Amino acid sequence: MFYAKNVAGGANTVTATFATAISSFGLLYIHEYSGIDKVDPLDVTKSATGTASAMTTGTVATTNASDLLFGAGASRGKVTQPGAGFTARSSAFGNMTMDRNVTVAGSYAATATQNSNAWVLQLVAFKASSTGGDSTAPSVSITAPQANTQVSDIVTVTANATDDVGVAGVQFLVDNVDSGLEDTTAPYGLSWDTRTLANGTHTLTARARDAAGNTSLSAPVPVTVNNTNRFQNEVLATGFNLPTNIEFLPDGRMLVVELQGTIKILPPPYTQPDPTPFLQLTNVGAFGVQQGLFDIVLDPDFVTNHFYYLFYTAATPNRDRLSRFTANATNTGTVAGSEVVLYQDPLDASDEHHGGALNFGNDGKLYFTTGEHFDAPSAQSLSSPRGKIHRINKDGTIPTDNPFYDGAGPNVDSIWALGLRNPFRAYYDAPSGKLYVGDVGGNDYRTAQEEVDLGARGANYGWPNCELGTCGSPSYTPALYAYAHNGRDAAITGGFVYHGTQFPSSYQGSYFFADYTQNWIRRLTFDANGNVNGVFNFEPADGTVDGPYGDIVYLTEGPDGAIYYVDLGYSDVGGTFGVSKIRRIRYVQSNQPPVAVASANPDAGPRPLTVSFSSAGSSDPRASR
Repeated sequence: MFYAKNVAGGANTVTATFATAISSFGLLYIHEYSGIDKVDPLDVTKSATGTASAMTTGTVATTNASDLLFGAGASRGKVTQPGAGFTARSSAFGNMTMDRNVTVAGSYAATATQNSNAWVLQLVAFKASSTGGDSTAPSVSITAPQANTQVSDIVTVTANATDDVGVAGVQFLVDNVDSGLEDTTAPYGLSWDTRTLANGTHTLTARARDAAGNTSLSAPVPVTVNNTNRFQNEVLATGFNLPTNIEFLPDGRMLVVELQGTIKILPPPYTQPDPTPFLQLTNVGAFGVQQGLFDIVLDPDFVTNHFYYLFYTAATPNRDRLSRFTANATNTGTVAGSEVVLYQDPLDASDEHHGGALNFGNDGKLYFTTGEHFDAPSAQSLSSPRGKIHRINKDGTIPTDNPFYDGAGPNVDSIWALGLRNPFRAYYDAPSGKLYVGDVGGNDYRTAQEEVDLGARGANYGWPNCELGTCGSPSYTPALYAYAHNGRDAAITGGFVYHGTQFPSSYQGSYFFADYTQNWIRRLTFDANGNVNGVFNFEPADGTVDGPYGDIVYLTEGPDGAIYYVDLGYSDVGGTFGVSKIRRIRYVQSNQPPVAVASANPDAGPRPLTVSFSSAGSSDPRASR
């Protein structure tokens, strides 16, 4: 038995998932009740099985007056009669649902009769609404800033809210879009960074909510944002063939990884690649647009040993692989024949769901993620490497202190955590020692959730059995943060924790992440215990989806403290190709002159010579985002 609280009026769909495949058909009995507590409806539960004709759950002690007792029984034959005080609501297919309203707290049991030799009977007691049918909405008003004032930098927005029973929370909105998390404790406030918005008039409102679910919206407060400092999004370079990743070398040069195995070098200002690639893989899988080269990470001792690591799908055999390579002495290319395979999937690859994120931890171990290759049950199997976080030594050997290490046993010894779907981006934050994993949610847009998971030794993140929270099982680890598809496509691109100084200090410690199909960047903030206490739009500032910000598949902090990100230039949902780009978001201050960048290709040759000129990389620091 399961329930949903405070369900909105109108059409609603109820779905259920069976733990294993069924051979005939499944049944759902759906009932809707009013007058139940909308916030904390569950009082007590009880269930029992038996073989006698008389069915009983055994007694439970309710803690609230006016409970609704809901019973559900199934029999190998037929449930024939509800017990005393209960009214049958459905007897379809030989099972029975029934209910009873009680007026005092006490001991109660669900009873019934059946005509076979095996049965199960369940009882759930639901609490009546504690607000006595409260239908009065709270009142709320913005108290600061005042209407028609000019604001800049970071502003504290405050509101007063009252209710005849009690205010449950206040959500602030900027231009009718939620900003930050709901504040559940008075005094109600929001720290609003006005620099994320274009200069001009914007509208502040606050939405108050009470425990009964009644809401009200404050009167709008118009303000004028006037900042001389702002964020600027600029295209640095184009002309790539499906770039998937970037990595900065110790000397500041940028490596751009392309899906089909080419790694290019871009020296600052990152507008043109060197003519000679850093690496050209030849044995690269090319089934569809999701096999190929996914991630790169430098060895912690790269300056001395020149090692770097790649996760890619090989063509022969067509399997996912993690390999180590060696750069040459000048770090301008890769030593021929230097590949050392450290991991290879034992099965042929699917066209999608490869995972493939690479990170080094503070322990010196190499952590990498794998997708479940559209074989969802494998994510829960310790004998399969798929749908997991793995932990290995730099030479490919496996640490014996891994949580599921069993030597010659059936487990894949490198598994460090399990229950993931397609964690294609992850980030190890060295200052905190935390591993942040972005896991792409399911394909049912009604229920799917995109997750930021906190990597933990031995954790099980639930896929495919559970996609949000723990689903009542203490064996599952809930996401650090999740957001719903809400009936449309979504695909999280895990990002990074910002530690630079190019952005204002209020951005320190923020976790930036993106959505590949919805084309935005957001950030999370954390309290002292590492819990999420804020979710903020970043690009675009108003949170609009499907904007011109690219198909974002990777984002990172550059050596200058700006955000650099990869626009793949391909829509997986629409199957359409665009222009692949490397982009940068930086914080520019006051009035600065435009930056002019010019290049020519070719830049020399006999006459007559046809030359293509480019202004890529040119920008105006005062230009609007």
